[in-house]
Amino acid sequence: MSSSCLEVLLELVPSGEIYSSLLSGGLTLAYNDEEINILVMSEKFLSNRIDNVKQKMKLYNHDPDLQIKSEELYMAVCNCILHCTQWLDEKGSAFFQQSRYGKDIKDSRQNMMKKAQEFEETIKICFMREKVPSEFQQEQIGLLMANQTFSACLHGLESTFVVLRDEKSLQSTDSLSTLSYLCGLIAHTLISPGLWPLTFFCGLHIVENAAFKGAQGLMRAIALQLMKVFGETVFSVPGVDLAMIGQKLAMEDLDVICSVFSMLLDSIPAGVVYLLIDGAHHYGTEMRTADMCAVMRFLNHLVERMRANHRGLVLKVIVTNPTSRQQHTWDFEAETVELERQLLAGGHRGINV
Repeated sequence: MSSSCLEVLLELVPSGEIYSSLLSGGLTLAYNDEEINILVMSEKFLSNRIDNVKQKMKLYNHDPDLQIKSEELYMAVCNCILHCTQWLDEKGSAFFQQSRYGKDIKDSRQNMMKKAQEFEETIKICFMREKVPSEFQQEQIGLLMANQTFSACLHGLESTFVVLRDEKSLQSTDSLSTLSYLCGLIAHTLISPGLWPLTFFCGLHIVENAAFKGAQGLMRAIALQLMKVFGETVFSVPGVDLAMIGQKLAMEDLDVICSVFSMLLDSIPAGVVYLLIDGAHHYGTEMRTADMCAVMRFLNHLVERMRANHRGLVLKVIVTNPTSRQQHTWDFEAETVELERQLLAGGHRGINV
């Protein structure tokens, strides 16, 4: 199916806040059970995600990988709508009967969220492909890669938490910086057996209709990435239920989402997990500072726990561009590399990258 055909089909799916409010309110008044909560969350998710799909397909509709992911997402959306309408039809004919479509709604919604995550990851790749670092930015990256602290973080066998900061980029409104390119490079080069990079670019999740925004969106996104990599391993653990995980990740509760990520991390085998969080200053607003602080403390706690356990799993957290004020609120010491100091020490030219 071509991307132009998909755009036409997507126009048939209602979207927008007015529609969402009316439908969600009406359904909540009419029904009061577990399935309706899932359905309302699905409808809101559909509205925002479809608006995103329309925009991104027009921008990168030439990319073959994106065309495949767009088709998969569209089919997942249609399947979710099918199960939702079946559920509503059954409720209309048998108001007090137990719904036999509840599990279908849960499963289809989880599949839709998975396809949406894959779609968004492909968008990021498309975005990074079109952005080529300048010669100066390449030199900056080379200096950082030669830094002893950062090199030890990348190649050492101990869990660690490292902050990279470029003061100049903090003054810019650009979504991506030199350190964003570095994160993209690390994520691309570290994909191999036993090494698993997880990425989140805060600057790409600041628009109003972003699917994963704020501290909750950050933790939700990296949890879904873990599920994508270790799905079979995680769900083979006794007592782990896909529907339960999906429900918890959909909750607007940061502590619950963090607990899911911790559970997923504990379920995977030995190896090295790189967690790359880029552009933390984008989440330095008054409304988001407290939640981001909670996430940083939680991740540092995980790093300390991995160090103490010695069970073969290493967690390396790399956070780029928090402001000094943000980092101070975290209330723990983290290895910090200042890009400006590296430039002063190494100079601007003659760096091999």
